[in-house]
Amino acid sequence: MKRTCKQILLCAALASLMLRSGPAVLADSLVTVDGDVLNGTVTKTATGYTVQTQDGPVDITADRVKRVLYDHPTPTHGNPLLPTGVAPLKSTSKRAVDPREITALTQQGEAAMAAGEFVDARDAFADLLSVDPKSALAGRGLGYAYLKLDKPTRAVKPLEAAAINPPLDRSLTMALAASLVASHNPMRAVKFVKTYLEAHPTPLDEPAINTLGIALSQADSAASKSALFADGVKLYNKLNAQLEANQTGKKRWGVEWQDADTVSAKQKARQEAQKKVDEAWAKLQAANAQVSAAQNELNIASNAPVRHSTRDQMVQAAQNKLSNASTAVDKAQSAYDDATKALAEVPGPTWPTAVALEDVDLSLSPGGAIASASPAPGTASLQHPDTAVAPVQTAPPQPDPDVKPEPSPPKIAQATPVAPTPAKTNQPATPKSTASAAPLPPVHLTRYAVGFAISPDLLVTAASAVEGATEVQIDTLDGRSLKAEVVRTLHGEGLALLKSADARLSSLPLAAAPTGGSLTCLGFPEVELFNPVAKEMPATGTNQSDNWTVSFEMSPRLPGGPLIKAGTVVGVELGDRDSELGQIPAATLKSLMTLADNSAHANPPATDVRQAIVLVTATR
Repeated sequence: MKRTCKQILLCAALASLMLRSGPAVLADSLVTVDGDVLNGTVTKTATGYTVQTQDGPVDITADRVKRVLYDHPTPTHGNPLLPTGVAPLKSTSKRAVDPREITALTQQGEAAMAAGEFVDARDAFADLLSVDPKSALAGRGLGYAYLKLDKPTRAVKPLEAAAINPPLDRSLTMALAASLVASHNPMRAVKFVKTYLEAHPTPLDEPAINTLGIALSQADSAASKSALFADGVKLYNKLNAQLEANQTGKKRWGVEWQDADTVSAKQKARQEAQKKVDEAWAKLQAANAQVSAAQNELNIASNAPVRHSTRDQMVQAAQNKLSNASTAVDKAQSAYDDATKALAEVPGPTWPTAVALEDVDLSLSPGGAIASASPAPGTASLQHPDTAVAPVQTAPPQPDPDVKPEPSPPKIAQATPVAPTPAKTNQPATPKSTASAAPLPPVHLTRYAVGFAISPDLLVTAASAVEGATEVQIDTLDGRSLKAEVVRTLHGEGLALLKSADARLSSLPLAAAPTGGSLTCLGFPEVELFNPVAKEMPATGTNQSDNWTVSFEMSPRLPGGPLIKAGTVVGVELGDRDSELGQIPAATLKSLMTLADNSAHANPPATDVRQAIVLVTATR
C-alpha cells in the first residue's frame, strides 16, 4: 500500500477523533516557493533543508525554499512562541536614534491607520521598526497594515516580532492567527491562539474559539499527529462544550449554531458513515497482510531445496494463494473506496478558510482586532468533530506487500453549532454612537520621496508621493527646509515636477540617450528625517523600454532617486518598500524628458552629485 494512502483520511480539525498518544512532533514549518508547507523538524543541509516529516525525511533544495519557521524556543528572546529565525528588523544605520524620528513616525503611522491609508501606514511603521527594532507598536502597526493590504505573508514577521514579550493580548493574537492561517502555517496559529485562550479562560471568547477551530481544520496529515494538534483539539472541545452548556436546545456545527436535535442527527449520520470507513479500512489492512504473507510464501517456495517437481507444486500453490489474496485486496479496496465516498457525501460543517480581521487596535492592551467567524469567500467543507473526516483524496491505494495500511487518523470530538445569544457568549462590544461626540481633529498624512534638481529651482520626484498633497517641503543637503509646489505630473509615468523658487540648487544633467548596464542611484536607504544624507546605491538596468525595471543590491526605500550613468541621469527609480530588489520599477529617460519639457539645464552643474538631492516631504 502506498504511503500516500494514509492521507485519504486526513484528520481535519474538528472531525470527531479520539486523541492518540505518541511522541510529540515538532511543528517546524518549511514553505516552498510553490506554496507547499512541510511540517516536522527542519535541519539545514549543504544544499538546502531536510524536513523530518511523519512520512520520513524530505530533502528540499535551497532554491525551492521560500521561508522556514522554527518551533524551538528561542533563548535569545526567551519567548517560546517566537521562532528562532524571527527577530526584530535591524536598523541599517549606525548612528544614534533621533527621538524626534520615533515620535514623528509613530504619529504618522497612527494617523495613516486611522485614515485607512494602509500604504502610508506600512511605510511609516516600516521606517519606525528600522530605527527602533524593539518597538512592539511598530511591529504591530506594520503587521496590521499588511493585513489590511491583503498581504498576510508579509504581516507574519513584524507581528511575531511584536509578540516577543508575553503575555499576548487579544488584538495581537487574532492578527497573528489571521496572518499565519493565510500563510499556510495553521499550526503556528494554533499555538498562539491556544496560549491566549489558556491564559484567558473566562469570559468565553467565541470568536477566539472559532479561530482555534479554523486553524485546526487546516492542519495537514503530519501536523494532525502532533502533540500540539492533540492539545489544541482538547482545548477546543473543552471550550466548545462550555459554549454549548450556556445554550438551551442549541449546538454548534462548525462555527454555526443550530437546533440541538438537528445537529445530533447530523453527528450520528457522520459517525455511522465513519464507522463503515473504519471497518472497510480494517478489512483492507487484513487483505494486504494476506498478500504480504502469500508473497513471502512464494519467495520461500521458489528457493526451496527440493526436487523441481515438488518445488513447482509449492510455487503453484503459493501463486494461487497470492492470486486469491490480491483478489481479496481488490475487493476490500473497492469497499473502502465506496465507504469513503459515502462519507464524503454526508454533509459536514463548513469551516471558514480564513480568519477575517475586523478591527485594529494599536494599543498594547487586550482588545481591538477580532477574528470573524463569518466564512470568507471560498470555504472549505470540513467534517464535524463528532463524526469522521472526509477523505482528502479518492485515488484508490495500491496493495504493497511491504507496507501495511495505517489505521484511520484519531478522531476529534467537537460540539455542535447554534446562533449564540449575546447574553451568554463573549460578543464584541457594540461601539458607542458618536453622533453627539465632538468632531475629531483633521488627520494629516505624510509621504516621503527622493527629489533631484534638473535646474536651480526645478526638481523631479515620484508622483505617488505628492499626489493630493496640500503642502510640499524639500530638505537640502546644506540643511535648508524650503517650500515647493507641484508644477506638473505624469501619472502614467510615475513622475512629478516640483518648483522651489528659492532653492538655488546644483543640478544634474539629463543623458543624451537612454541606456542600461551598471548604474548608480542616489537616495535615502536609511531613515533620516531631520538630517538627510544622500547615499549611493549600485544598480543594474536592462535596455530601456516600457515597464522598465532595475536591479538593486539594497532597498532604495523611497521612490524618486535618479539613476545615473557617466554623470548624467538616465532614469528615475520608483520602487516602494515591497518592490523586489531584482525588479524595482523605474521611469525611462524618455519619460523624464517629457516631464522636463526642455526645462532642464545643469547650471550650475553639481560638483558633488549628492548636492542635487533633496528629501521631499508631502503632507495631505
